[in-house]
Amino acid sequence: MLEWLALGVRMRSPGFFAVLLVPVLVACDPASPSACDAAAEIDATISIGVGEQSFAPVSDGEDVGLVRGSQGGLMVLGALEVTGIVQGIALFGDEDNPLVDFQLRAEDDTVIGGYAGLSRHFVRDADDVFTLVGETVVLDAWGLEELASPEVTLSARIADACGRELAATRAVTLVDG
Repeated sequence: MLEWLALGVRMRSPGFFAVLLVPVLVACDPASPSACDAAAEIDATISIGVGEQSFAPVSDGEDVGLVRGSQGGLMVLGALEVTGIVQGIALFGDEDNPLVDFQLRAEDDTVIGGYAGLSRHFVRDADDVFTLVGETVVLDAWGLEELASPEVTLSARIADACGRELAATRAVTLVDG
């Protein structure tokens, strides 16, 4: 067996690989000051949309179709496009992934669906645009007839690992999908 004489650790031992991996992990820290500084140089934007497979922007006043889920609930398949954020490198469980609020709000600003504070990993393209699609923004009602009005606000807020927050809203009308 070959031995790594500097540390006296066998090359096949877990310790050998841990020693090699530590510099790589430190160099890739997404929330490092250099990553945060680089993101701060980019204009931060957020766009709200819909889409299960791709992003389709939504404008104020548009109709947004509801989808009935496998358990009978109604939801919007929400989507977001953002720039100027920092996120972790892992898909799940990375504390550097942005926290996302994606909600439906009634005219009186009461939350009538969605979620708040969930860690999400975005897909990043070559132009540093981060996209999140197919988000189940579940309505807290079994049908449109249970709502005071189908005119709602679709709202989103993102907080990244560097402390940057982005928020946007769209006034939309929910319709059967």
